Amino acid sequence: MKKTLLITTVLLSAMSLKSQNNVTVTFTCRTTDSIYVPSDHVVVENLDREWTETIHFPDTVYQLMVGTGVSDNPGSLGLVVSPNPFDGMTRATYDLVLPGEATVELTDLAGRILAARLIEVQHPGRCYLRISISHPGIYLLHFRQSGKSVSAKIVNSGCGNGNAVELDGIAEEGLWSDKRGTSLKAISSHPFQIGDRMRYVAYASGHASDEVIQQQNESDTLTLLFNHFIELGDSLPCPGTPTLTDYDGNVYNTVKIGNQCWMRENLRTTHYADGTEIPLGGDVASFTDPLYFNHPVGSLTLAERGYLYNWPALMNGDSSSYGIPSGVQGVCPDGWHVPSRPEWAILIDYLSNHNEYTCNNIALYIGKAVAVKTNWPESPYTCCVGHYPHSNNATGFSALSAGYCIGSSYDNAGAFFSTCTYTAKGRAVYTLSYNSVTLNSTTMGKQIGLSVRCLRD
Repeated sequence: MKKTLLITTVLLSAMSLKSQNNVTVTFTCRTTDSIYVPSDHVVVENLDREWTETIHFPDTVYQLMVGTGVSDNPGSLGLVVSPNPFDGMTRATYDLVLPGEATVELTDLAGRILAARLIEVQHPGRCYLRISISHPGIYLLHFRQSGKSVSAKIVNSGCGNGNAVELDGIAEEGLWSDKRGTSLKAISSHPFQIGDRMRYVAYASGHASDEVIQQQNESDTLTLLFNHFIELGDSLPCPGTPTLTDYDGNVYNTVKIGNQCWMRENLRTTHYADGTEIPLGGDVASFTDPLYFNHPVGSLTLAERGYLYNWPALMNGDSSSYGIPSGVQGVCPDGWHVPSRPEWAILIDYLSNHNEYTCNNIALYIGKAVAVKTNWPESPYTCCVGHYPHSNNATGFSALSAGYCIGSSYDNAGAFFSTCTYTAKGRAVYTLSYNSVTLNSTTMGKQIGLSVRCLRD
């Protein structure tokens, strides 16, 4: 009888939790002429209760469930528990946005830890957990990573095999979306009441949308508009060519900057466009043999860093070119070519002549505008790539510190070849490091393995 009464009390408590007032806000980011904008994150501010929260998503549509505290249902910043309520055992998923340690704790309502798990995260992905609880009741599941903490109320109506949190694995899936592409809900852990004044601002490639300030009385769908994209049309996928595919089947995103269409990612093919295989390099560099190198860099995945190619591999038998376009397909897929030094100069000149892309309105200080927001060492110097890197990547070019190598000797700066030569031994390259203020033009030997970005013909 006592057990039946306890279970009934638990289930009634679960029903009362679901009855609290919640508001769902769905965000869509577009230009004023309805072109989709791939936003990086949305900043949500409660003006009445003086809290601010940042919701990171790579999806087109975002959902923020605003509640009065800890979530009682799936979706808190990517934390999903299902089924809930459950009979002794349930499962949870959580989207790991960053590499690094993550901790999971199962506690009772008094805060006593019943089970815990430390997870070593090598790369972003979806984490799958199995939760077991020995006694009926209401519990809290906490997930902490990179200084952020999310929690969910879970309700157990049965008797599991002890109190445990087990890791079932991590899969590199599309973060924040299920397999059908539907956005998960992010549930705020901050206090909210119906009628609070809320401010919403989206950010994409270093730019902010127009802000929306409104009293949040009910669920709503908001379109956050970007005006700067109208003038320049930059940082969006190239019209007609949003992606390209190499011989290996790798798919790359593209980005329009000025009148140029660039690959947004580093090349990672192991074959030329005609199917000829490129040999994998080892510890010995070569001035004559085409080679590609696979040098892991910190937590960067292969899809992020790409492979490094020496000059013979890059050019695939073509001669040096200063043309616009270069006319050198080299290692690039069909319809694309290796940029010449004048084509790199076009990019730099264009960015230098638009204050949106310069630091402190100083011409040539465009390093931050082309560098990604993460994985750069910190720099104390204003306008350097590593100085407040969250403001990087206004162009969407997304250059990163994928490094360069001479056989087994490796450096962690980013570097890109052009099709041009300065001397018999020196090839024109463009480098970017954490203390760079611009894309630096220099020379390197043709035995060195560098990243490759291709231009559309």
